[in-house]
Order: sequence, then C-alpha cells, then structure tokens
Amino acid sequence: MKYGKFLTNPWTLVSGIIIGSLIGIFFKPAVQILAPIGNSYIAMLTLSILPMIFLAIILGISKILQIAELRAYLKILVFAFCLGIFIPSTVGILIGMSNHSYRQLSNQTQMQLGQLVKNTEYYPPEKQEKTKSSAIETILTSITPSHVVSVLTENLSVKTIVVALLIGIALGTCHHSPEFEQLSMLMVSVHTIFGKIYKWLITLLPIGMLAIFSSVVSSLNFSLLYALLSLMSSITSACIVVFIIHIGIIRFFTQESIVTILKQLKKPLITTFLVDSTIISIPAAVEACGNLKVNPQLSNAIFPIGIIINRHGNIILLTMISLFIAKFYYINISWQTIFIIWLLSTITSIGSIGAGASLGPILAITLHTITVPIVLAVLIITIVDTLLSRLFSTITISGNCALMSTIVDRKHKVYAYEK
Repeated sequence: MKYGKFLTNPWTLVSGIIIGSLIGIFFKPAVQILAPIGNSYIAMLTLSILPMIFLAIILGISKILQIAELRAYLKILVFAFCLGIFIPSTVGILIGMSNHSYRQLSNQTQMQLGQLVKNTEYYPPEKQEKTKSSAIETILTSITPSHVVSVLTENLSVKTIVVALLIGIALGTCHHSPEFEQLSMLMVSVHTIFGKIYKWLITLLPIGMLAIFSSVVSSLNFSLLYALLSLMSSITSACIVVFIIHIGIIRFFTQESIVTILKQLKKPLITTFLVDSTIISIPAAVEACGNLKVNPQLSNAIFPIGIIINRHGNIILLTMISLFIAKFYYINISWQTIFIIWLLSTITSIGSIGAGASLGPILAITLHTITVPIVLAVLIITIVDTLLSRLFSTITISGNCALMSTIVDRKHKVYAYEK
C-alpha cells in the first residue's frame, strides 16, 4: 500500500518524466534498454484496455436497444456529432488563413526539407489514380471483418467496432431468452477482471513514462522542429482554441463551473497526453463523463466508437497541413479550394487509423483534389504528427467528452461509474 501511494503521487509521475527526458538527452545508450520497457508497458496497457472496450460496446449497445430512454439519446448524439465534427476544421481554416508567417518557407527551411524528401515515401500520380479508382473497395475492405479471431487480436480498429456492434445488436434483440442474463453477467465479470489488471498497470505509470520519454526525447530532431516551428505553432493555437470550445460546450450542457469541468477532465486528458493513446484513457474519460452527469451505459458504448470516428485532433492536422502545402506550392487559395480542404479534411478523418506517414494516403485524397503533389506532404505530416501527436490525442478525448456532454441527465447530479 505504501509503495502504491508513492507511485500514484503526481510528483512521482512528474519526476519520472523529467528523469526520462534527461536520460534521452544526456544518456542515449541507456535508451536502448529503456525503450523496449516503455513499448512493453504500452502493450500491456493496451492488452487490458481492448477487451474492456470490446465488451463495453457490446453491453452498452444491448442495453440501449433494451431501454427506450437510452435509445432516445442516440438521435441527439448523431445530430451533435454531425455538427461538432466541423468545429476543428473550421478553426483550422480560420487560423491557417490568418497566419501568413508560413505562407512561404525560407530558403534554408526549403533546403532542410528538400534533403529529406528523397527519404520520404512518394505517392506518384499513377498510384494516386489507383487509390482514387478503388476508394469504395478500400473503404469496404477496411470496415468489413473477415475473421473474428484476427479482429480481436488486432489493435482497436473499425473492424473491431463493427464486430462489437453486431454482437451488441444481436444480444440486445434476444434479451428475453433465458441465456441472456448468464451471458451478460459473464461479460460483465470479464470486463471487471480486465479493469482490475488495468488498475495494477496504471499504478506503474511513472516507471512507464520514464522509459517512454527517454525514447521520445532521444529521437527528437531539433533542427526539423525549428524548421517547422511556425506551422506547429499555428496548429497548436488551433488545438487550444478547439479545446476552449470543447470546454464551453461541456459548460453549456452540464451547467457546471469551468473549474469543476477541468478538475473532472484532468485525469483522462493528462493520461492521454503522457501515454499518447486515446484507447488507454477511455476508462478515465468514461468516469469523468459520469461525474459530469452523463449516463455511464451510454459513455461505455459510445466513447470507444467516438475515438475512431470523432477524431478532432486528426481533423486539425489534416486541415492545416493541406492548407500549408497549398500555400507552399503557391496554389491560388480561392474560396472553392478552402471549401474543398475544409470538407474533405473533415470527412476523410472519420475512421482514420494510424499516425505519421500512414496518414499520407488519407491526406492525398484532399491534395489530389486541389492538384497538389503529395511528396512533401507525407514528410511534413510525419514530422508534425511525431512531435504533436500527444496534443492531437488529447484534443480527440476532449472532443468526445464534449460530444457526450450533449446528453447529460440533469435529473441526477452524478452517476456512479460502472466498472
């Protein structure tokens, strides 16, 4: 118990981050030992979280189908999602257009980027055409599960969500059968077991952060950071504005004070930023939503889906890099071009899995539409996402908390968090 209190102390966590950063800067050989430990820690956290998410979706959807009161909330959520998903792209466009400092890169910056272009994966026109011509096939392949076991052994993906939704719908439509209660209780028990494992692992967060931050800091290229500082400053400003809007939305629907809201969101937001994983933060985010008067059954069912399709961090990234590349190539920024960037960056972000260079094909859809080469975009999105991915993950969590706040139940002050 004594060691548990020490490890869960916030100052212990801060100390782990500082020590890890110092190791990454001054003792790089030690990173070779610590990096695998950090990777293993994240893998173990993911191991405990994924079954919880999968079961939470199944149990949540089945409950929603059984209870008419919960079904009524779905219409509100869909409407709020359709409106809210355009908030980050709108902010990204406004800040990107008002900031002229990165409209044209300096010669030195162009030389630095040019030296790295040849090491970047290039998407030639013929490959872009191929991607465009098979877009429907690609989308269907990405969402259609072919093997249940393989889906359950992957990281959280659209296929995982689809399987969980199908099982949840099937379970919800046969709740009158005698086996329903037994199966539901079994799922709840398994969910509780993995929740216990998650609690054990989260206690070791300071040690995991020491190992992770030593690896992250040692891999930073500060010359590239300086070269793209103006772009990243604009993106960071957009994230801050969007975060403020999220807090305003939560304030409007929950009628709680800003201090109370920040206090409740502190744990999921800090965890997301430190671990750089929206998946690992889901239990803390669901608990925070419950404390803000959101039904936990809905939060458990909807939140895992939200971090896949409601990725406000990715929307900001795709919108502002598309605008940046358009300016870099001296494309005439007409209202038509702005509308295309605004619309396609929002739509293509839905269900976008991956980070860095893996977002290149998604970004290519927008850039190909406005006839801009993709080669530099893959490089820039890799650099920016590597350095700011924690911020994008945090904004995605706050965006989904804002979405869930639209269905608060003011008849109850606080919901008990359901394990």
